[in-house]
Amino acid sequence: MYFQIVIPVDIILLYDWMNIFFVLFWGYWFFGIPILIGAIIWNGAKAISKEHRNKRDYLGRALMFFLLLIVTIVFGFIMIAYIFQDF
Repeated sequence: MYFQIVIPVDIILLYDWMNIFFVLFWGYWFFGIPILIGAIIWNGAKAISKEHRNKRDYLGRALMFFLLLIVTIVFGFIMIAYIFQDF
């Protein structure tokens, strides 16, 4: 009786965790590509601002940083909502 109750619950929990890991893995590839492109642009902005030290480049770097931060937070909330929509 004990095993009949415990094992199905275990399998259901394992399935839920596998589903969450699948969604995280899918989200890593789906949203990782834009973040990777943004990181390349960010490194390019850093390389440009090393050559030309003026306020406009610092402003551009700050804007790029906040844009990447906002995009990452928004996509993170979308992924969290997608993972927990069934609960």
